[in-house]
Amino acid sequence: MAISSGAAVERLTAWGTKYHYAKMHTGDPGALGTANAATETTRVNTTWDTPDDSVAGTVTMTHTNQLDLTSVPASEDYAYVSYWSASSGGDYGGNGPITSDPVVIGDNWFLPVGALIVSQPCA
Repeated sequence: MAISSGAAVERLTAWGTKYHYAKMHTGDPGALGTANAATETTRVNTTWDTPDDSVAGTVTMTHTNQLDLTSVPASEDYAYVSYWSASSGGDYGGNGPITSDPVVIGDNWFLPVGALIVSQPCA
């Protein structure tokens, strides 16, 4: 079943309201969002923009704040992000791959505004 663009906007708006914490991973987080967790345990508070339905067939939403981690505790490659409803515990809302330079222990790391994109196909 294809949903309308209006329904896709509603769905992403609700999702972004609930799942506004991002956690880094070195590989696919899996079905529960807990596999391949980065050594850095901080979940970064993420703010989401209004969903964009200007392109036919999909609604997208990007984050509006830079995600910062300071003095990371290990050298590793962040390859995925998982989305959560709380800074610890909470509900898992999904995951996706990211492109990032490797981090070195003690580095400050950031993901620029707009680097995370969530999408919902629609009719």
